[in-house]
Amino acid sequence: MKYINTIVISKSLEDTIEQFNIAQNNSDQNQEIKEVESISGEIGEVNSVTKIHFKNGKRNSTMTKTILEKDLPSTYRVNYDMKGVCNEISHSFQAVDEQHTRYTTHNNFTFKGVMVFFSIFIKGSFKKQSKNYIKSFRKFAEKE
Repeated sequence: MKYINTIVISKSLEDTIEQFNIAQNNSDQNQEIKEVESISGEIGEVNSVTKIHFKNGKRNSTMTKTILEKDLPSTYRVNYDMKGVCNEISHSFQAVDEQHTRYTTHNNFTFKGVMVFFSIFIKGSFKKQSKNYIKSFRKFAEKE
């Protein structure tokens, strides 16, 4: 399942990238994240792998995050993997003008096992959650 989300942030490109780097290394930006644990590499750098413990509704879940490419503002590509679901996201940022930045995510979900069947019924929730994440980041970036 592939889709794109785009949002405009009321901050300069430079300020938005600074806030994005802070958010990627800070579990406080996403209240669902409970703990981030380094598995290999330097957190925030290409090829680093982290284990993320988070609350998903009433359930506690774990996923791994691998940074595949980091060439901001044009590309920040990561892979999130958890049981039955893999999501590769490519983030990009583009200046609209001196005080506004367009933030775009390209999401590519793949499903394994029983999640292939369930994905038919829950596609909308994945898209909605992805949209909520970029809205949450916009709120985080604009308040700084």
